[in-house]
Amino acid sequence: MDILIAESQSRVRYALTILIQKEAGWHVLGWAVHCRELLSRLPTLDPDVLLLDWNLPGMEAEQLLPEIFRIKNGLQVVMMSADPGVRQTALALGVSHFVSKMDPPDRLVELLKLCSKPHPQNEYQA
Repeated sequence: MDILIAESQSRVRYALTILIQKEAGWHVLGWAVHCRELLSRLPTLDPDVLLLDWNLPGMEAEQLLPEIFRIKNGLQVVMMSADPGVRQTALALGVSHFVSKMDPPDRLVELLKLCSKPHPQNEYQA
């Protein structure tokens, strides 16, 4: 599974990378630290999953998510936030899963494993 990490804090990116690389067959394709960088990299990368910080600098998540889905229709997005209160909003915006940054790392691994299975949410229906 190829994962793109969109997170502005270097220590969090490092920890996520270590966690992901421990899983067989999982790879970090790259990182984005700003919304502009994320949107410019998405067309050239082909991630299976986007691990996205709710507070990624440059754009509100409510505006960012429609742009992400316009570029990569059907992309599975795991939204992360230190504020569990944004969970319902994130899910309503079409993310596949939500994880609190306060959750244990095993919770994120569980959610990422769910992403390796077919997930029709956000896919274009002709």
